[in-house]
Amino acid sequence: TPAFPADHPAFRDLGNGTFTYTFSTVLPESYDRNATHRMGGQITRATRAFVANPLLDFVPAGGEVRLTRQVVATASCNQCHDPLALHGGSRRQTELCVLCHTAQNVDPESGNTALFKVMVHKIHRGKNLPSVNAGTPYYIVGNALNVFDWSEIGWPQDIRSCTTCHGT
Repeated sequence: TPAFPADHPAFRDLGNGTFTYTFSTVLPESYDRNATHRMGGQITRATRAFVANPLLDFVPAGGEVRLTRQVVATASCNQCHDPLALHGGSRRQTELCVLCHTAQNVDPESGNTALFKVMVHKIHRGKNLPSVNAGTPYYIVGNALNVFDWSEIGWPQDIRSCTTCHGT
């Protein structure tokens, strides 16, 4: 069942499990139509028993997608977190995570960045962060003001073992 009400003007049920969504923001004329863009979503069914994170890489001007960037694969995360399932379990792909966890995303309560690469490294370093050792906990306040404190988390191997997450 879609999260949008049936009469939502941007959402349209085409039947047969097909839906469209029309964005309300018009892109500025200056945006790069030749660059690769990514869209992603989250779909759940049966109280999140079934989850999908569809992703679409495209070039607005048309043509083949020639450039994408994947620094860490979901399969790498799933070595320990199987399945990777955050924000209530419905977000399971690293390619989806990086769409929101950008440099502009800052937790207003703690002041900590939610930039994916910084946040993930700090979460996994947790109790070994110099700031935590100096007495400042590492936390982010999430939905419904839930506090997620990673000050006691410890990476179970040498933190410099980059290939565990980043491959070769």
